[in-house]
Amino acid sequence: MALKIAQTVSGPSTFLLNFGRGILKLNRHRHCISGELLLPRHHVVPVTLIAFLLTACNGNNTIPVPAAPVFTSTPSTQAAEGSPYSYQLGASDTAVAFSVTNAPTGATLSGNTLSWTPTAQQSRTPNSFTVTANVSGGASATQSWTVTPSGTIRISRVDTLWNKTGSTNASFDWSPLNAYVEALVPQSDGSFKSFPGTAGANGTFEIPNVPPGYYWLKLGPRDTYWTSSSSFDMGSDIFVSTANPTTPTPSTTDINFSFTSLDPTATPGLLEFDPLERPFRPFGVRRIQVPPHSPEHLGLAATLIFPR
Repeated sequence: MALKIAQTVSGPSTFLLNFGRGILKLNRHRHCISGELLLPRHHVVPVTLIAFLLTACNGNNTIPVPAAPVFTSTPSTQAAEGSPYSYQLGASDTAVAFSVTNAPTGATLSGNTLSWTPTAQQSRTPNSFTVTANVSGGASATQSWTVTPSGTIRISRVDTLWNKTGSTNASFDWSPLNAYVEALVPQSDGSFKSFPGTAGANGTFEIPNVPPGYYWLKLGPRDTYWTSSSSFDMGSDIFVSTANPTTPTPSTTDINFSFTSLDPTATPGLLEFDPLERPFRPFGVRRIQVPPHSPEHLGLAATLIFPR
């Protein structure tokens, strides 16, 4: 028998017929043609096949492909350690569902609001985000970005004093150097932006809100380090003669200084003396406060006592 087929026009590309024992897949470009489709003799033509052959060539049966949503919101890439970060997602389709496919630990999505609070470990390092917008019909779109929060520089100086019987820890007192410790971050114009900090307990010092990247870490009038680290351990291992040394016998030396041709200053400074003998450090370091002075002359007298 033969079945007349209409002229080929736009229509669905494929059609599946389930006969119970198998599935017949028809392709419009192969089966919807002008002319006759030959079928075996006495073959029963299913109604669904006839419907396909009649509608496959009908342009009114074209199935539209759902359009992918478009993100209408832009995420911020600025964040700070310990401060909440929030992003309101938006897309062109009103019936859209958002999901997070990649985010740092602690990030959550509620409705269309992404929330996150950067930890110390997540600060001053890149954190990647990827969200997906889905609509009915299977269309979707993704949006990816990276956030590198500013963070706190944590400095610790706890010296370990060793002797023949064991060791003890001595926390460094940052108070005399508090005004000197800072992070100097390079700027695009060649200058440096200063980030000061605060001394804490047990030999600690913290400098908050430092952006990622390299910076100069200034720990005193002379101690400066080029680094990108967020943690800095200044502790030393020092060998001493006894675990609990007796009060040393002082040796008093009077030193008089006279400086000329100096620039004027309205703020006090600090003059530091370090003994060359390593065993006496940090006990041998002595500092003298320098008062404000005129440009012509500075007279300074102090008594320095070093243990012997």
